Amino acid sequence: MPNSKSSLRTAVKQRLRSMSPAARREESEVLWRRLIAHPAFRVATHVMLFHGLPDEPQTSEWLERILPLGKKVWLPVVVGDEIEVRRYDGPQSLREGAFGILEPTGAPLEDLSLLELIVVPGVAFDAEGHRLGRGRGYYDRFLSRLPDASVPTLGCCFACQLLPAVPVEPFDRPVSEVILPC
Repeated sequence: MPNSKSSLRTAVKQRLRSMSPAARREESEVLWRRLIAHPAFRVATHVMLFHGLPDEPQTSEWLERILPLGKKVWLPVVVGDEIEVRRYDGPQSLREGAFGILEPTGAPLEDLSLLELIVVPGVAFDAEGHRLGRGRGYYDRFLSRLPDASVPTLGCCFACQLLPAVPVEPFDRPVSEVILPC
């Protein structure tokens, strides 16, 4: 496996392209079950998810399942070079935003200390929680702005996205834990 961030992204994206739609659905379903069984999820009222891109876990299905559980769901919205967090109130609250990602249209969350669990996407993760993103640093900047560094952050990925090691730079922010479908 290559070790530069760029070559790792290319290699993992190739793995993701080789996943069948059925495998993607199956692993997304297992990830959902692992997420809702996770102790941090069970106690959290305010949960930040992400609206998955085609090569990420299919979290759009999770959004409809999570609201009846009494959770307040927050999603990232890309504004310039930063992430804002806005409340998800159902599919009618979404519009296509940056990079073709569906984003909520409501007001941004001003008090990030309300977030009790953050589920983070990535191109790849390692067992230490190091994350390889898409290369623009949105989540690294966002996670560094959290007022409470102890808020659980769960990396969420398909099995083929777990690597033995991910290159780390001083500005990279690891996640607390990685949940996998295996």
